[in-house]
Amino acid sequence: MSLEEARLNLLEAQIALEAAQRSLLPTLQGSYTRYPSGNDTLSLSLSSKTLQPTLAYTRQNPAQAATALPGGGRYRATEELRLSLSLTLSPGLFAALEAAQAQARGAEEAFLAASRQARLQEESLKAGLLGARSALALAQSRKASAEKALEEAKKRLALGLESPLGVLQAELNLLQAELGLLQAENNLRNRLMELYQFYGELLEVNP
Repeated sequence: MSLEEARLNLLEAQIALEAAQRSLLPTLQGSYTRYPSGNDTLSLSLSSKTLQPTLAYTRQNPAQAATALPGGGRYRATEELRLSLSLTLSPGLFAALEAAQAQARGAEEAFLAASRQARLQEESLKAGLLGARSALALAQSRKASAEKALEEAKKRLALGLESPLGVLQAELNLLQAELGLLQAENNLRNRLMELYQFYGELLEVNP
């Protein structure tokens, strides 16, 4: 599992756990109602479950009758405030919470394992880059030695101390050294690209 996939799974598990925990919390509901007239009603309600306010307007005809008082009088309310608190508990809710907790623990363990794997991969890539740089330095040294050997072979040929075959062999050694140098440079570029790609993936996980 990649580090990014493990991170997303952990986030999903944490969201599911928070939702399961909220389902066990008491629900507070409040409403405010205003009666501008006997026909019109304007109400605003809010629940702690969703925290999304609801605004409603109603008009009734005929108008709402005034409330009779024990002494014979009447009154009509102009506003009203209501609060209610409810709590729902069931075995299913507790089972859902336990399942969400287990899923969150598993996702966290998977994320930690993916993080450890990413660190091991980083160390491996760094070691590969270091090896590629060492191989490049060795290839450069071999090329310099081959160039010097060819120069000396040509001087000995001029003095009659070396055969043309020896010069050809020195030239072949130089070509092989140049080829080795090209391969070492290409290998170094590949190791750098792998490391850059790895760090690019880490930036996506931890922007």
